[in-house]
Amino acid sequence: MRTYKFARDLSGAIGEDVIRDDFASIPADPENRDWVEYQEWLVAGNVTLAADPIVPPNVIPVAALLARFSAAEQTALWTALATRPQVLGQLLVQIAGGMIDLKGARISALLDALVTAGVTTALRKTAILTP
Repeated sequence: MRTYKFARDLSGAIGEDVIRDDFASIPADPENRDWVEYQEWLVAGNVTLAADPIVPPNVIPVAALLARFSAAEQTALWTALATRPQVLGQLLVQIAGGMIDLKGARISALLDALVTAGVTTALRKTAILTP
């Protein structure tokens, strides 16, 4: 069974266009056969899902955070994780959700621990946490 959700425009506003479950963008155009199919789907009693939430620019995936570290910092990070369980614990708390808020207190504390462990510097911490 097909599902549809509301789409956001480039400004983040929700318009009439929808996104189908196969990720096809369906414009609100009565001449468009996909739009007609969507209208029939609505008439059959189906409900359009809410648009995806807007993710602020300071929230990034864990992989994107790790990519902000230099190769040398990444090597030092893995060494610190192997030898300092408290750093590993802080990292696990951060990555549990899959997304990192660069302005969050927890990630700042983790980077402070990495500075203390010699993985990175205070100057690099600022660069890593800049959205």
